[in-house]
Amino acid sequence: SGENVFLGVLTTEKPETAEAMYVGHVRGTRSAPTNAAEGKVFPLLATAMGAALTSAESRGWRERGLRRIGSREALVFDGGVDGVRRTLASCRQRGYLVQFGSSSVAIAAPIPTGDGYPTAAVEVVLSPERWDEGTFAHQIREAAQAIARELRRERQR
Repeated sequence: SGENVFLGVLTTEKPETAEAMYVGHVRGTRSAPTNAAEGKVFPLLATAMGAALTSAESRGWRERGLRRIGSREALVFDGGVDGVRRTLASCRQRGYLVQFGSSSVAIAAPIPTGDGYPTAAVEVVLSPERWDEGTFAHQIREAAQAIARELRRERQR
């Protein structure tokens, strides 16, 4: 699609201290401005990536992580902590979530990696004028599933 594509993981398995770390970045020809970059770390729920990573965790893990939510993170979601819970539940149901920024839109999906791999997610950041939820929702879910399939193949080798 020519957009920014990121891969991210949690910095730790402990929800009390976990953050979202961007570990891979492919810059497309139509890249939108973004603060994200490979190697950069953000508060757990400050980005679509972090929220997708959080949504992939167990309910107990998510609740422990929500206890430490900061004001910067709460601003990302409508409705405070309850809004975060609704967003995470929606992501678990639909397989992706969307975050609208002032100059970009981010859509992220958890990668169903299974045992033996860390929780991971994929994110696309694009300009609002190119935003089409149907198109990008399909693409992000397909990308997450393709990565998961490749990881399963690797595990079987």
